[in-house]
Amino acid sequence: MLALVLMVSLVHLFSQSASATDPQSIKAFVTKHCVACHGGDLMEADIDLRNYADQRQLLKHRDVWFRALEQVASKAMPPESEPQPTEEERELFVKTLTRSANDVDWKQFHDPGRLSLSRLTAIEYRHAIRDIFGVDLQAGDFLGKDPEGNTGFTNDRDGLLT
Repeated sequence: MLALVLMVSLVHLFSQSASATDPQSIKAFVTKHCVACHGGDLMEADIDLRNYADQRQLLKHRDVWFRALEQVASKAMPPESEPQPTEEERELFVKTLTRSANDVDWKQFHDPGRLSLSRLTAIEYRHAIRDIFGVDLQAGDFLGKDPEGNTGFTNDRDGLLT
């Protein structure tokens, strides 16, 4: 009898943990309780919650999803004039969305984006030549002045395109 109870509780535990990471439960909750006001032609507060397809979309629009999570968890949404989710639905949504946002395998999203090639600035070049030969040959003086990059520094990769 004890083995049967243990097995049933383990099955229940595994089914809950599987559903807590299931993106379909998020999509179902949003479709049922949120899209009427936050999707389609009507977008209250300029928020569109139809964009949840997977964890990548959640992370891309995380500011919107974290606000939605906060609103649902605090029971501020959906408004009282709309059909309310059950406590189990609300809890599952909060748990699933929280887990999707926190349990991220960042290796799967490794995308450094555009990366400029780096080069030495004129001052870095002068110091490198001085360090190699042990004498300051004024190397790099013939190179033009390095422009400031977006950060305001002259060694910003994006500013050193030439």
